[in-house]
Amino acid sequence: MALDFLKAPIEYPDLPVVKKREEFLELLKNHQVVIVKADTGSGKSTQVPKFLLESGLAEKGRIGVTEPRRLAAMSIADRLREELKDESLVSTRIRFLEEGPKDAPLKVMTDGILLQEFRRDRLFQMYSAILIDEAHERSLNIDILLGIFKDVLRNRPDFRLVIASATLDAKLFEKFYENSAVLEAEGRMFPVQVVFADPQQNDSKSRGDSGLVEEARDAIIALEETVGKDNLLCFLPTERDIQDLQAELLSKMDESKFEILPLFGRMSPQEQKRVFKNSGKVRIVLATNIAETSLTIPGIAYVVDSGMARVSRYSPQNRIQGLPVEKISQASARQRTGRAGRVKPGICVRLYTQENFESREEFTEPEIRRSNLSNVVLQLRSLGLSVEDFPFIQPPPRSAFRGAYKTLFELGALSGVARDARVTPLGIEMSHLPMDATLSAVLLRARRLGVLQPAIIVCSALSIQDPRLYPSDDEGREKARRKHKSLGGHKSDFLCYLAEWNAFCREWNGTSWNSLRKYCEKNYLHFLRCREWMDLYEQFSRILKTHFESYVCPFNSFHRDSLHIALLSGFLGGVAQRDRDNGCYRLVGGKDAYLFPGSDLAGKFPEFVVSAEVRETSRVFLNKSAEILPEWIIKVAKDFCSYRWFAPKWNSVRGFVEALEEVSFRGMVLSRSRRVDYGRVDAKEAARIFFLEAVVEGDMPTPFPFMEHNQRVLSALRATEARQRRWGICPSEDLQVDYLMDRAPGVFSLQTLKDFIEKNSDKALRYNEADWISASEAGVEHIEAFHNNPVMDALHRKKITQILEDKKNAKLGGVVEFEKILNRQIRAELVFDSSKSWDGLSLEIPADFLPQLSPAILAHEILKWRFWILESFLRELPKSERKRLDSKKEELDDSFVDALERNPQKSPLISLYEAYRNWGETEGSLPVLNPQNEHHLRLHLSIYSSAYSEKFSLELSPEWGVCTFFDAVRALVSPCALSLSVLGVAYAWCPEGVRAMSLSEAEFWQKFYRRISGVGVDDSPLKSLFESRFVFLNRREESTFALRSLLAMTKEEKEKFGIEILELSLPRFSGIEFARSHKVRSFSDISSHRTNEENAFREGLLRFVSDSAYLGVSAFVKAWDVFREAFAGFRKGAKVSDSLLRLASVLSAEDSLYFRIRRIAAFLQGEIFRENSGEEMALPLPSAKSFRESFSPYFSGRFLKEHELKKAREALACAEKARTESERFESALVLQILLENFELLRFKRSILAQAPEEKVEMSDLLKLRERFKNR
Repeated sequence: MALDFLKAPIEYPDLPVVKKREEFLELLKNHQVVIVKADTGSGKSTQVPKFLLESGLAEKGRIGVTEPRRLAAMSIADRLREELKDESLVSTRIRFLEEGPKDAPLKVMTDGILLQEFRRDRLFQMYSAILIDEAHERSLNIDILLGIFKDVLRNRPDFRLVIASATLDAKLFEKFYENSAVLEAEGRMFPVQVVFADPQQNDSKSRGDSGLVEEARDAIIALEETVGKDNLLCFLPTERDIQDLQAELLSKMDESKFEILPLFGRMSPQEQKRVFKNSGKVRIVLATNIAETSLTIPGIAYVVDSGMARVSRYSPQNRIQGLPVEKISQASARQRTGRAGRVKPGICVRLYTQENFESREEFTEPEIRRSNLSNVVLQLRSLGLSVEDFPFIQPPPRSAFRGAYKTLFELGALSGVARDARVTPLGIEMSHLPMDATLSAVLLRARRLGVLQPAIIVCSALSIQDPRLYPSDDEGREKARRKHKSLGGHKSDFLCYLAEWNAFCREWNGTSWNSLRKYCEKNYLHFLRCREWMDLYEQFSRILKTHFESYVCPFNSFHRDSLHIALLSGFLGGVAQRDRDNGCYRLVGGKDAYLFPGSDLAGKFPEFVVSAEVRETSRVFLNKSAEILPEWIIKVAKDFCSYRWFAPKWNSVRGFVEALEEVSFRGMVLSRSRRVDYGRVDAKEAARIFFLEAVVEGDMPTPFPFMEHNQRVLSALRATEARQRRWGICPSEDLQVDYLMDRAPGVFSLQTLKDFIEKNSDKALRYNEADWISASEAGVEHIEAFHNNPVMDALHRKKITQILEDKKNAKLGGVVEFEKILNRQIRAELVFDSSKSWDGLSLEIPADFLPQLSPAILAHEILKWRFWILESFLRELPKSERKRLDSKKEELDDSFVDALERNPQKSPLISLYEAYRNWGETEGSLPVLNPQNEHHLRLHLSIYSSAYSEKFSLELSPEWGVCTFFDAVRALVSPCALSLSVLGVAYAWCPEGVRAMSLSEAEFWQKFYRRISGVGVDDSPLKSLFESRFVFLNRREESTFALRSLLAMTKEEKEKFGIEILELSLPRFSGIEFARSHKVRSFSDISSHRTNEENAFREGLLRFVSDSAYLGVSAFVKAWDVFREAFAGFRKGAKVSDSLLRLASVLSAEDSLYFRIRRIAAFLQGEIFRENSGEEMALPLPSAKSFRESFSPYFSGRFLKEHELKKAREALACAEKARTESERFESALVLQILLENFELLRFKRSILAQAPEEKVEMSDLLKLRERFKNR
């Protein structure tokens, strides 16, 4: 098979797996999934990717190779480049690092990178085959990928999946995948002698804290000195063990002969690659299980295996995901043994007995079975996958997922407990942290509360075994208890951990481990666990990308309540309340529990506690606990609390109906003594109590006039009853309440009654004697059936009904209406409640309406808002001035409207000030309005768009000018693809992003967006044809918007272009031929045959064709024909036109997509090519000089404060330094906003009303004071 991208034939070394090459290629043709089970040292990691390359699959797409670790991915990629003798064939992608060409046929990456690509490409369309190497590790990423591939294989019959490992359970994988086959190969080429530890000497109890390091040291020295000097690989569980062993070996071995090299995941790629370089010395590599799989360290003769590794495991008792050091499986031990015996016979020394080996698990337990299912659910949901339907290769019990959903909901990671609950922003942030979901929630909350360092210390302690030791003898145990108790007394075990940490960190202070060991022995601490604690502290700090100056975290450096609130957010399931009757604590599930005797809370009995560990032995004990306040639970778990209100009654002093509020958390009563406004809970019932007790019964300090009127009417009705000897004429209290509630909807307190009367007067609340008489029945015999409803006229009843209907549709508790703004109907809600922040007018504005609006336009169009501003303005005037203007409000409003029309860029308040000044007959200073406190003076805007998932809320002040308004809404330009005009330019969307641009360019992109906004992406032949063009041009990813533009064709364009669809029968047809009639299928072909002259205008031609798609299908077809004819003719010796050469040269150098499109349009229309265009000048923004002139009156004036002037000077200095268009625009915007603020301050501080001799600057007063003081 001819592979055009290969510069040389593929060569294979003499490795066991190479013998299976033909069999592998045959299986690959007939099966979608090939499972390669090849022993360690067979060469599968480097040779199978070459088999895939040789198979021809790279013609259909890239070949992906995943490795579980970064170092393995980098080393295998380097090896493939070396063996293929062409670096352009292999690319590497790991976190924060990318090497090699983006279009390389082989891509080696970590499994996490491939999982991230799934977020963008659900079927891995860019790949024709993927190799999952070292699948036996069964990490969470690998298991999720294995499940994802089930769907990919079903939807892509041409796709091939290869799973490779030395120790996997091949039958399990073969059963999981349909149409799969297994290929087995032999392993290493030389024998390896396995030596186990002597059972009599391998007494773990006598090792001491550093026994593992000492045993490894002795084994290494024995091998090198007794057997012979040769390269050695030693496996250790932690980074700290590696550092200790390295120090031990450096003190014992000759550095001129031996090179001691550490190898662990946290090292930089450059440091890790040192183990592959031959320095001429004997290499002793000390590694974690990072060296267990995939990568081959050359020349290894000896392996020393500690048999231990740090693994991630969930503890149901502690309810957190920890990182304990555990025994490895037999499969992992064989993997480690296989690191030797590749180039010569080897020896593997296992620091454990054969009996110990045989008692271990055969295979490594999959991570998904030792993980908190909350982490699994969060990872899958963040990827947009259904948890219940996901095909796990070894699925956990489905019932277990219910608890995971509940936990994630409590942590705030999911919006609910249902299957369709969405992942919250906090959940997305948590899914990016490789740690237990509980700990990630605690640490993210701690970061927001400013207590991150103590939270990291505590969370690290919770992830390990308790480092405190208690000897078995009574005397020693008592001493240990006294020692540990001396650091207590905080009513918190978490703070005890912090006290222990600070104590041993002060003792250690970064010095030798020996000093820390002595401290631990003296203070009854486990040395290795303390070191593990420090390891986790550093690891969590790295994950959260933070660094602290000192390990010590003093208690006075953070707020203790904030730390416990952060911890509470992760351990809500551990909340317990004291049960005084039974002398225990009651957990949230109703279970009885007791404080652990060794807890810092023992004997103190706080009312509420939170526990990070619930341990069940003879009893259920609460361990690792702290006292908490019920208010913290309400703060953290507000959505999980239940509320009940009882005993509502009228409070004449507070002016509303109040009720006792009871707050409960899962059966625990947190609060029941708080009195709240019952009207906010049940407005209807509160209204009934208010009207009965306050209005009808008259329990009010100062009765309203209508109440006095009603009492007179009731007295008259009672008199009528007495005269006529008839009952039922005077209404009962209940009937009066019904009458008043019907006439005054929304009234349930003293304040709402005042607001109602202020708005509507009290006419509707006044009784009419004739109405009650006509509503009564004719005689006493009808008393039981008598309803006594007052008669209302039809018009009044219709109005009441409409108000009630509007209230039902209202979102803010107000009245719904519609405002006409620039001939467009806008939904509005009117609220009259000064206690609410949304008091006044709330508008729902479509995002596409924003470019037409400004504060001045809104004030001009919305009559009631303008009147409110005017009324507040007049209210602040002196009383004499107010009386004079009472009859001239309409004239002042006319002047206000004229000022708004003249100055649409200015703020409404400035226009009002100018109108008032220009109106004449004014004296004294100007009034100052306060929109911050008077909520109704602000417009409450809710901006929505179909392109934006959430509504954008904005509080528009009448003090805002057009630039301040623009700065508040500019965040919507990108998600809503808007164009906003400001400072004579447009700030608008374009495919390259959001930026300032000319008005003509913004208009072009707006038309373009409207053309493509409704176009979907389907599988039509036209789409496939266009995509084939873009693939040929190497522009597929860059041309998403252009492709959508092509699909937005008219019916006539589709018919005109229909003949081209027949070309789809030719794969990747280009229409371009070499001189010898060989087809060109991509620019890779052109690159391998091109001359220097071709290379000169290649990039320009690429841009010419791909950018023409933005102009539509006709332009794209025309450009394609020009491109095809020019290239084909050039290859046959024909001359390319000078205009096309000049165009290609200019396009390759032009950064602006818009100007490239304009040049292409001009070329396709046959216009004469020009090197420069007058339209391509800089944006017409105000210059720094013009701004300095605008600020000059303010610098010479005397009403601005020094810090305000300083801010202006700094902004002017930044404007003068601005070089790019973006910097010029941002500087101009800042300066214009300052000018708007200064102009407002000029009016507010009433400088225009002062006489010249009164304008004394504060700094001048200070100078005078100093002069007199010196005398």
